[in-house]
Amino acid sequence: MILPLDQEKDRLSSQWGWYSNVVELLMMTLIMDDRALQLFSRDMRQMATDIAGTNRMRQPLLEVAKEVLIPSINKNFQVGGRPKRWEPALPISTYREMHGGGPTLWVTGKMKKAATKMARFKVKNNVMTYGNFPPTVWFAMVHDQADIARRANVPHRPFALIQSQDIPKIEAIFMRWYEKMVNRHIRLRYP
Repeated sequence: MILPLDQEKDRLSSQWGWYSNVVELLMMTLIMDDRALQLFSRDMRQMATDIAGTNRMRQPLLEVAKEVLIPSINKNFQVGGRPKRWEPALPISTYREMHGGGPTLWVTGKMKKAATKMARFKVKNNVMTYGNFPPTVWFAMVHDQADIARRANVPHRPFALIQSQDIPKIEAIFMRWYEKMVNRHIRLRYP
């Protein structure tokens, strides 16, 4: 059954979410003449080249770090680990006693402060990395990385995790960026 274009668009939007935008563009190619289709094809190639270019995804990746990942890391420290709670610190820790105790991994607050800075995130060639901790908090990656924690004989307490509730927020940031790219590159022209 073939639905009118508006009904088909609504059906696709409810079923596929933002992917329906791509389908809509493809459906529009069916009603274009040869010249319009050539222009559309050229615009799509240019958009793909632009997206694949070095550090074109820098802006949305850094926005993800600032708007989603840093608040999520902060919350991990506040609640003592998510989705699984961190193993508590030993009560007889001399260092913890000297500094007045406090939540696990939050005795002085230096590690939490360092872990939630934008300086931890680097984008190169459309790939974002996290780390590069200053020497004053060298132990951050010891707790965060399972293999390092195991070798150092300390409990693994991951704080830099992408939580399932973060994924829709990340998708929304990339969708806004993608829509800007489409609007910038795809110009529907009818000769």
